[in-house]
Amino acid sequence: MKVYEAQDIRNIAFIGNQGSGKTSLTEAILFQSNIINRKGNVEDGNTVSDFIEIEHEKGYSIFSAPVYFEWKDKKINIVDAPGLEDYVGETYNALFAADVAVIVVNAVNGTEFGTDISVRRTKELKKPIAFFLNKLDSESVDFEKLLNDMKDSYGVKVAPVQYPLNHGSNFNQIVDLFKMKLLTFSADGKYTESDLPASEQSKASGLRNQLVESIAESNEDLMNKYFEEGDLTQAELTAGFKNAFSSGEVYPIFCGSARTNIGVASFIDFVATSFPAASDFSYITNDGKEIKVDSKAPTSLYIWKMYSDPKLGDMAYFKVITGSIAPGMELVNHQRSSTERFGQVFSIRGKNRDEFPSIQAGDIAATVKLKNTHISDTFHDKSFDLEYPKIQYPKQKIRVAVVPKTKGEEEKVGTSLHQIALEDASIVVEHSQELRQTLLFAQGDQQLQLIKWRLSNRFKVEAEFIEPRVPYRETITKASRASYRHKKQSGGAGQFAEVHLIV
Repeated sequence: MKVYEAQDIRNIAFIGNQGSGKTSLTEAILFQSNIINRKGNVEDGNTVSDFIEIEHEKGYSIFSAPVYFEWKDKKINIVDAPGLEDYVGETYNALFAADVAVIVVNAVNGTEFGTDISVRRTKELKKPIAFFLNKLDSESVDFEKLLNDMKDSYGVKVAPVQYPLNHGSNFNQIVDLFKMKLLTFSADGKYTESDLPASEQSKASGLRNQLVESIAESNEDLMNKYFEEGDLTQAELTAGFKNAFSSGEVYPIFCGSARTNIGVASFIDFVATSFPAASDFSYITNDGKEIKVDSKAPTSLYIWKMYSDPKLGDMAYFKVITGSIAPGMELVNHQRSSTERFGQVFSIRGKNRDEFPSIQAGDIAATVKLKNTHISDTFHDKSFDLEYPKIQYPKQKIRVAVVPKTKGEEEKVGTSLHQIALEDASIVVEHSQELRQTLLFAQGDQQLQLIKWRLSNRFKVEAEFIEPRVPYRETITKASRASYRHKKQSGGAGQFAEVHLIV
């Protein structure tokens, strides 16, 4: 396996509303890159990134799943994240692993709640945002209205890099505003470039000018040249786009249909040539130090996901920030103040894992059998003491008490819940001494169903979720006064006392 350096690595998270087609787009990309010779689909439960049994049962993504492929001498890592809000922890994991968020939009439905919240969260994490408008092969698509709605919702930073020449059942052509070319796609997803038809020159020029202006505004030298000459060279446009995109000054829009493979290959081409590389990013440690992605520095990495599977084993997914990691290396777990030995290191593609001789800075990978490791843990060389920020998940929305169906299995239920919480840090498990109950704080009902499924299928213990007890307490309700006079005569001086009590 070829080992890639940071300048040749791209890390992307696919996020967005449920049903927007994130998993289908991931599948189409793997098909275009010849990783698979036949596309699966979500309905049949045979996609690469939805490989866990309950995802097949539900018919949608529940866990974040990394996949990788090679394209034009670049290694591209994609983390396919679930769209349901109940599984927001997995979305946060994906965003922390990736450098760029691609928000997939169902072009039929337009911007939805999941789109809005994806934009907000990505902006909070200061990650670059791009949009992929999917399902443009649908008849009810209104691209102009969708574009205007997106600009109204997300501002003037929204800028098409492409737009569909036609859509609906005959959708097979896209106008590329970077190259000012018409892309025509065949049924297998491959495309050819040709000159724009005269009928599109005016519209394409107007949209391109908006794009170039948005890019030029992020750099004073580019802005001056744009005003002087009215355009930028292809090299200047690409370099300027990377800077504007990385700094959040432009939100590029791409077009396509994962179902029909239209726009997929051109999107990957753009990712490989014009998206920022892993080496273009840096990280801030908890003490405020900026750490650049650099394979020549001492090794440091952080854990962004944990998952235990009977077949795969205990998997720890990590991202290398500096240096490199190879089998047999020992690193310090900063949070646990312990040393762990890394065995094999893998690049992951769904349930498949490919062993690599080393993983360089900027890359995403996984290992097995780390003994005492949690999500957000930082690992580093002994001589390179630092700590990366923990993933901050949204506050839990619901609370239930967990009781075993079989009396006497309280300890087993509690232990199992704590193991689940290690793999899903968006939940909280608490043993209330006051209520004498095990409390579970979660993101929603769907997440509770998932936890119950994992208890039953993985840990072989059945549990019920009930309303927690109410912690009744006695308290003072009004002011009160009392007095007591004590007299006792038993010879001698005797005893006398008078007590007054006011509450």
